[in-house]
Amino acid sequence: MKGRKLVTSREKKVKTFPALEPTDKYASLEEVWESFEDQREDITDFIKDSDLNFRNYIFEMPFGKLDGFQMLEFTAGHTARHTAQIDELKISENFPQ
Repeated sequence: MKGRKLVTSREKKVKTFPALEPTDKYASLEEVWESFEDQREDITDFIKDSDLNFRNYIFEMPFGKLDGFQMLEFTAGHTARHTAQIDELKISENFPQ
């Protein structure tokens, strides 16, 4: 999928919306990881248990419209992008500072 490559590519840096900027919501890395796993489980269970046709739901994104299936792909690609970002940080000269 061409769109997946656009989402996961680290060639172009993308700044998020102010509302999505990181906060000090979590007190520890363990809390972050637990929240991520809980959300992933909720999404996975919803997809498995749903009889919805995800193509019938449209999401307005800053870059255009996505149907529900494309939105799920976007979400997975977004996670992959962050994983790549973490990998870049881990090999940087100043890691772990």
